[in-house]
Amino acid sequence: MSSLAQEERRSISENVKWGVRKKYEEGTYRIPYGNLMGYTRAEDGGLKIVEEEAETVRLIFRMFLNGSTYTAIKNHLESHGIKTKFGRDKWDRNVIKQMLMNEKYKGDLILQKIYTPDFITKKQVKNKGAIPSYYVTNPHQGIISAEDFDKVQKMIAERKYRYGKERLGCNTPFPFSHRVQCATCKSWYTRSVATRYTKKKVPGWICWKNKYDSGQRCPSHRVPEAVLEQEFVNALNELLEDKQSILDEWADKFDQTYNTEKLQAKADRIQARMEKIAEKAEKLIEANPSYFNEAYTELLEEYEKLEKDHAKLAARIRDTEYEGDRMRNYLELLQKLDHVDDFDGDLVRAMVDKVMVYKNRSLEFYFVGKRRINRRPEQK
Repeated sequence: MSSLAQEERRSISENVKWGVRKKYEEGTYRIPYGNLMGYTRAEDGGLKIVEEEAETVRLIFRMFLNGSTYTAIKNHLESHGIKTKFGRDKWDRNVIKQMLMNEKYKGDLILQKIYTPDFITKKQVKNKGAIPSYYVTNPHQGIISAEDFDKVQKMIAERKYRYGKERLGCNTPFPFSHRVQCATCKSWYTRSVATRYTKKKVPGWICWKNKYDSGQRCPSHRVPEAVLEQEFVNALNELLEDKQSILDEWADKFDQTYNTEKLQAKADRIQARMEKIAEKAEKLIEANPSYFNEAYTELLEEYEKLEKDHAKLAARIRDTEYEGDRMRNYLELLQKLDHVDDFDGDLVRAMVDKVMVYKNRSLEFYFVGKRRINRRPEQK
């Protein structure tokens, strides 16, 4: 009896899911908004803007577009007494990130973001293509312009790449953050302020192990920040002496190095195949929604394999485009510069991948495009 009851529950569950999907397809859905900041439920079942909350949403997007981090936005909201949707004083940086990625704020809607694969546990998981999802354009009034929303998504992707892979410290106040590396133990250098006997604070950079890991001290030495800054200026001027050969070299190979057309074409073919599999799976569900047969399982396995392949290709395309944009900006700066007299942190961010610090106190600057300049600071 228990097995029959279980099968009955599964049949009911799958029929309910099928009914929900049919509503999505036919456009007879009810917009899920939960407790979304800036909106409330309208009389017609749609979304209505709550202007006071919408101002907070606009502020969050505006601050992010101006370069603020999630933590900086959180601190600003709390210090100015701006409350959450639930009236709380404390904000969560993950909630802020989710808000910045929510397509409802530009007036669009994605249906079937999550689903319940197991009718017994009823645990919900993210829909990564296992079942069809539906993108609806302009079902309600947006708070943020589509242009600004898309800019934010691009910035989020770039930050994820920078911090997750290169960790270039693009939004820190210190341009050498996550760029200075110890050649001895391969740890990153971190900024430290020392106080001399004159009580004057002198900023410098030391190996992470020497600041935080007292159990494994590193024989590397401290580099004064002023020395790093001056040696960057010297290394950049040395690089600029050879700038024409660099520009000529990349004029010949830039397109070949950063062209993503072949990768994109392959990704498109995989995407087309995934869409066909999704259509087949949907027809199987409509034909017999009470249970999933062996054919559906095979389709799902193929879809998941293609999804992984597509994700890898998408990552390669994103990385290549990011590196291409970074190289293009680097070459444009080289074209403009002839000689640099003063330190500029923005030039470090745009032109330097990392700085290696060696035991003999020499500094090796790795510029974008894999050019290296070695400097040996004068000992004082």
